[in-house]
Order: sequence, then C-alpha cells, then structure tokens
Amino acid sequence: MKKKWKQKLIKHFFGIAGIYDEHVELEVGKATTWVVIAVFIFEMIFNFGMLLLASLGAIHNFETVFYLTLAIQIIGVSAIISLVTYFRFKKSGINNKEVIAEKKTATLDKFYRKSVSVGTGFFLFEWIFGTLFDMNGQGLWFTLFTWREIRMALLEAIIFTALMTFFGRRKIKTIKYDNE
Repeated sequence: MKKKWKQKLIKHFFGIAGIYDEHVELEVGKATTWVVIAVFIFEMIFNFGMLLLASLGAIHNFETVFYLTLAIQIIGVSAIISLVTYFRFKKSGINNKEVIAEKKTATLDKFYRKSVSVGTGFFLFEWIFGTLFDMNGQGLWFTLFTWREIRMALLEAIIFTALMTFFGRRKIKTIKYDNE
C-alpha cells in the first residue's frame, strides 16, 4: 500500500502521464540526483556571495536583503527543479503521451479542456493573492474588483495557459497502430 501511495505522489509531482514502471523509476532517480547536485551548487554559490556582500559591509538594510534573498532562493530552486526534470524527462521521453492517429483529436480536445481549467484556476489564484498583496490600505472587495487587478491576473493567466498548451501539445506523439 505504501509503495502505491508513493508512486501516485511521484507521478503527480513530476506530471508523469504513463505507467509507473522500473524505467520511469530509474529516470526519476536520475533526475532527482541531478536536481540535488544543481540545488547544492546553486545554494553554495548564492550563500557564499551573500556572505561576501555582508562581510564587506555592502548591506545596510538587512530586512530588505533577507526578503530579497528568500525570493531569489525560492525562484532559483523552483527553476532548477523545473528545468532539470523537464530536460531530463524530455531526453528520456517518459512524459510523452503516445496515441494512435484515430484518437489524437480526442486526446488533444481533452488536453485543451484541461489546459483551460488549469488556466482558470491560475487566474483565480493570481487574482485573489495578487489583490491580497496589493491592497494599499483600501478594502479587499474594492480592490478585488478593480479593472487593474482583473486585467493583470487575466494577462498572466493567458500567458501561462498559452505556454502550458504550447509545451504540453508537443508531448502528444502519434504512433502507428499494428493490427497484426
């Protein structure tokens, strides 16, 4: 039971579409090893640089630097995890979804519906949290329904959905069906 739960978690976290077998487990292991190495190198270089800046007296407002450092680390580690796993899985092809020619249209339609629903969720998330961090002393309901907040969230959601659709559509591969 535990192994099944772990497999579901790994499949969901890495976005693996197919069957979780030994080959996929091997590729996930290789990808995570490279992620750990890349994150370690990033953290060592980044923290050494911050230590150097602090020791030279170049930093006067430590609170701002602390928040900036946290933001850079979150974005950097997320980018490393995303890029290393993306290129590793692209190289091995385990995220490709193989369909026969007759089912490609139905698969693409299902993928487009999923992209729109994820994009809608991203819009709502960005709209609400963007408003919470940008109230400027005004009320939540007043700020939530301003055209500026809606426009910014909608623009980001459209860009996110377009990129997700572009890269996801490329993972659907057509294979020949052998009826022998």
